[in-house]
Parts: sequence; structure tokens; C-alpha cells
Amino acid sequence: MDNTVVIEEIRRLCKPNCPCPGASAFPSAESDLLSNGYPDGDEPIDSLLLWKPLVLLIPLRLGLTDINEAYIETLKHCFMMPQSLGVIGGKPNSAHYFIGYVGEELIYLDPHTTQPAVDPIDSCHISDESFHCQHPPCRMSIAELDPSIAVGFFCNKEEDFNDWCQQIKKLSLIRGALPMFELVEHQPSHFSSPDVLNLTPDSSDADRLERFFDSEDEDFEILSL
Repeated sequence: MDNTVVIEEIRRLCKPNCPCPGASAFPSAESDLLSNGYPDGDEPIDSLLLWKPLVLLIPLRLGLTDINEAYIETLKHCFMMPQSLGVIGGKPNSAHYFIGYVGEELIYLDPHTTQPAVDPIDSCHISDESFHCQHPPCRMSIAELDPSIAVGFFCNKEEDFNDWCQQIKKLSLIRGALPMFELVEHQPSHFSSPDVLNLTPDSSDADRLERFFDSEDEDFEILSL
């Protein structure tokens, strides 16, 4: 919310059994033996070693009708990060998937092309046809980008997330550039009710949200000027 990423909440979701924020990540001696946090063919030995791989999508609005030029350099640096998954966005009536940039132009793919799913069982005889785009990448000027975008990042391990946090903090040091979002350790006090921000939804969520936003005073009066 409010263009703010809360580190504490991400750690809580990616390490649900961790007793405190920022606990140690996988020991290097065991990291090669783990696949997605679990030993092969077994249940986790120690829940404190778990880190759920994280796909982080951050929806942003970087201007009113056009993108604010002050965000452009920050956006470029996001593409340089090894954790980058690219940017979802486009321009009026056109949706694109942006994977990088050259100079003042963004490189994008058409996200509307569907392809057959790959059967991972027969790993020795997988045709790589569906791994490639049917249309070559295109370019468009960054100035044409619609200000409503979503930037994506992938952190496979906790070390990746820690490194991403450090890189995001360095973006604030770029001269003449504005940070696209704020990175904080704990949830700011001005955020809404914790019930609304509950990230583990249950069947009562709809009723709770309705009560939270429902006004006790539903009467109104039309004034003639």
C-alpha cells in the first residue's frame, strides 16, 4: 500500500515458521542438498531453514497521464538487477511485457501470445519451440510508457532478497532520480487496520472488509448552490 514494501511482512510470508525477522538463511553446506527448501523426497528437517521462493510484483503509478521523467533512471536500474523479472505495462490500448532497455527505448514482448505447455516428465526430449517468442522483441520510447506499471522481482533464496533490499536502498542515492517506491523494515503506523492488511485471507475476509469500509452514517443531503 502507498507504494511501500514492508520487509518484515515479506520475511513473515517467506519464512512462516521463523521466530524473528532476519533470521539466518540456508547454511551453505546444506544449500546444495535442498530443492525449493525441501530435501529430495523428504519433509523439511528444520523449519527454520525454509525460505519460500519469492515473486514480488509491485504495482506503481509514476505520473498522472505521462510518466514522470524523474523516475526513468530508477526504472532503468531495476532492469539491471539480477532479481528483475521485467515490467508489466504498456501504453493506451496496448499491454506489453518489458524486459530491458537500450538508451531511451524499452525492449518489450507481446504478452498475448499463448504457447503449448511443456511436459517436464520427458525431460530428455523436450522441444524448445515453446521457450521462444513467435514475434521478435520490439522497442518503444520510455516517454511513451503509461505511468501505471508493475515491476517484478524474483528472490529464490533469502540471500537474493537481502541483496535486492541493499540495491533498492542504493537507488535513493542516484542524483536527480526519484525512488519509485519506499522500502521499510516495519509496517508504518499510518497504514490501515491490520485486519484489512491481513495477508492470510479466510472466508470471513469479505465481511470484515465490508464492516471496515461501511459508514455508520449513511444519510446524506444534497445542497443546492
